[in-house]
Amino acid sequence: MGKIVDGVFYSSEGVPTHGGIVKVDGKLYYAGKGGKIVRDQKKIIHHGMANGLVKHGRYYFDKNGVIRLSSYRNPAKKQKTVSKTVITKRVGIAAALLIALVLAWALLKDYLPKSSQEAAQESAIAASVEASSTYDITLPQFDDEVYLCTETMKQYYQGQLTLEQAVKSGTAVYNPFQFQYSMRNAVSATLLLSEQEDYSDYTAYPLDVSGYELVIDNLKTATTYYYLVLAKDTAGRTHANGGDFTTADTNRFISLPGVYNSRDIGGYRTADGSCVKQGLLIRGTELDGLVENFYYLSDPQAAAPLGFVYEFDLRNSDIISTPFISRLGSNVGHKFYNAPAYGAIFRDWQKESLREIFADLANERHYPMYMHCTYGTDRTGTIVFLLQGILGVSEEDMIKEYSLTGLLNKAFLSHEQLQIIFDGLQGVPGDTINKKIETFLVDTVGVPIAQIRKIRSIFLEKE
Repeated sequence: MGKIVDGVFYSSEGVPTHGGIVKVDGKLYYAGKGGKIVRDQKKIIHHGMANGLVKHGRYYFDKNGVIRLSSYRNPAKKQKTVSKTVITKRVGIAAALLIALVLAWALLKDYLPKSSQEAAQESAIAASVEASSTYDITLPQFDDEVYLCTETMKQYYQGQLTLEQAVKSGTAVYNPFQFQYSMRNAVSATLLLSEQEDYSDYTAYPLDVSGYELVIDNLKTATTYYYLVLAKDTAGRTHANGGDFTTADTNRFISLPGVYNSRDIGGYRTADGSCVKQGLLIRGTELDGLVENFYYLSDPQAAAPLGFVYEFDLRNSDIISTPFISRLGSNVGHKFYNAPAYGAIFRDWQKESLREIFADLANERHYPMYMHCTYGTDRTGTIVFLLQGILGVSEEDMIKEYSLTGLLNKAFLSHEQLQIIFDGLQGVPGDTINKKIETFLVDTVGVPIAQIRKIRSIFLEKE
């Protein structure tokens, strides 16, 4: 609930709010950044901002800001086209970067160990960009949005299925990005993929010139990526073609072999118009099979692109008596937290554990981190619930995040255990669940407010 004053949507707390689709006096509006109401324009509404009031698609908002449901259009597929001018500009930027890297590599290559990825990057860097031509390189055709989930989950995010219906279908949830291509007369080729249009930071992927598809795992959601393919022909010339695509605004499910219930807690919007950063905290099952041998990260190298520096282990320390080495690598930090779940957070003997947990969440050197218990359900679900609470994620989204564990265990579609936390916070001062959690952690548990502010500074960014 809320109200609109002078073209700005104010939440029930009286704060200008980027609320997406909102219902005021029986009419539907779109509250954008700073609560500003969208007027007299067409706009694509993503599932995350539809709030269950409309389905994903393109709508027209009239001069008063009221949505015209009759104007609904499902975003059509279209060929991604990039002008030669843009390609030339991007190739020029990439060429300058490559030349600089060639010089750096010449100085350092004798002193650095060479991994397979570095070798592939060296191959790409060594190519000089002599020509810019799209003639010999054919690149993929994208929808307006690229979904990194299965078709069933796509229907859930588009509002065609409930989460319960998606779970009952027994479907998997994750789908990797599939980059399809073809090229003629190429002897070598490399894909550069970046979140920055100037390629100031990128990842290089060697392409099989006789192949047609490269599968890339664990891209971010709701993110625009820029890509450039450099292909060297038999005459030694390097040809280039590029473009961009945007991934759909869904939860970011993570693929790690032998690991389940794994997803990024980022991507959620907050009441003040901020967004929780992706890539900082991935949650999931245990990695080492110490409690359940079924949950075992079979290929630690698969986790390397995620850059984990810390394993935030909510299990009890008595599960092992020998020195512990993280499955993510001996250079990855690790600590057992003996974490509480649900009603146990209100017991005096768990206050020290909670204080330790939030003190370490406030340590920016612990990110990116992998957080887990055994199943990534109860203890992990409880700590993520409290964390999202102080970050300002809405109560509805906090419950959704908890419910996604139902994809591993259908019992989590019910919120009976989570209700224990709501009941325990009933008498705590605060007009929202977010304020109640902050008050509980500060006044009852003894978490310093400075640590909570630090956690917010680590996780939140303005859109």
